[in-house]
Amino acid sequence: MLPTTPTPPKQNVTNYSILLYGASKCGKTSTASQADGALFLATEPGLNTLEVYQYLGTNWAGRSR
Repeated sequence: MLPTTPTPPKQNVTNYSILLYGASKCGKTSTASQADGALFLATEPGLNTLEVYQYLGTNWAGRSR
């Protein structure tokens, strides 16, 4: 059955997960690095010029959802 009422908006943006998608070299990483406590799932090299929290995702085998 489909919902009959909308979900109320969250009051705190720290409760959001955000995925930025766009063309290469358009500034996605630089923009996201400005968010306090942002965590980058580094699936490719390129974060070397930024001071950010990152998880080096070289092997995703065995990870639960």
